[in-house]
Amino acid sequence: MLQPCAKVWASGFASALLPRREATNKFRQNVYAWMECFFEQWLKGSPGKRLQQLAAVLQQYQNFPQLYIYSESDHVVPHTSVEDFMEVQQLCLLLA
Repeated sequence: MLQPCAKVWASGFASALLPRREATNKFRQNVYAWMECFFEQWLKGSPGKRLQQLAAVLQQYQNFPQLYIYSESDHVVPHTSVEDFMEVQQLCLLLA
């Protein structure tokens, strides 16, 4: 099963909360580092477990064609995470 990734959560929240032109790079890096530490702990608790349960349900019942549009230069969701998810989806379809 795929694990929630603190880096992805931190990057997404930092991008949403800190528009590029309004924050210096050093400030952005500090906020990102804090958020990554926060999400590492947060995802270990019950919210992370609930996300894993939700991901398991979604992986189990998706048996229709899916289109993934992603980029190797994406800083919010690493392309390897998308490709890993696609692999799991393909395996689930083969085993179903």
